[in-house]
Amino acid sequence: MKTFIVFIGVVAFVLISLSFQNDMNRMVAARYALKDIAAECAFGAAVIAREMDLDARDERIEHYVSQTFAGGFACEGYRFELTESEGILTVAVEADVEDFFRLPFLSAKQLSVSASAPLG
Repeated sequence: MKTFIVFIGVVAFVLISLSFQNDMNRMVAARYALKDIAAECAFGAAVIAREMDLDARDERIEHYVSQTFAGGFACEGYRFELTESEGILTVAVEADVEDFFRLPFLSAKQLSVSASAPLG
């Protein structure tokens, strides 16, 4: 009976470990996809910033970033922040996603990434 109890414990541990590893891989893949989209937004916004005057630039950049992000990543909601300092444009993105983990004691409902592009 003791062997059976130990066997059940080992099987439960292995199943929990496999579930965690699979969920973690899905979260990492989603984070890489979000990072790629943030980099695309940063470089596109930098091109727009170089070619347009200051009056229409901010509105056009926000429109470009929101269109690029909405078309490339499925999520419940997102926020982005554009920061320009010393010739570098930074796009920080936070996306609200459904929980990646199937285990009840783990939770990850938000992904955050940032990407930068030179303005010059």
